[in-house]
Amino acid sequence: MLGWVGLAPSQFLDGTDSALWSVMAVGIWRGAPYDLVIILAGPAGVDRTLYDADR
Repeated sequence: MLGWVGLAPSQFLDGTDSALWSVMAVGIWRGAPYDLVIILAGPAGVDRTLYDADR
């Protein structure tokens, strides 16, 4: 895929130092949108009358 955009192939999955970091980055990239939706849904479910009770 990198060759399609004019970049040379990278050996980032072959090296012992960079393979773990590459796999972790992909895992975070895949999971972040789902986690963000769950985190943002929490405050949306709080009843507005509880905000008035805080004052």
